[in-house]
Amino acid sequence: MYLPESMSSGQYYIIIEHPMYDGKFSVIQITSGDQIILAIPSANGGTQSSFVIEGPNRLQRS
Repeated sequence: MYLPESMSSGQYYIIIEHPMYDGKFSVIQITSGDQIILAIPSANGGTQSSFVIEGPNRLQRS
């Protein structure tokens, strides 16, 4: 794994998605104002679940 020198030392988290049985990646990125959201689309429209990764109300460290 390559980490850029510009990253400061500290604890980081990564999100890994596996394509599962259908061979498709299903997580989408949505930009809404100053937030970046990762979401799983619902088959009937909308999203099944989502979480904010950047901006107000983003996920906080453990």
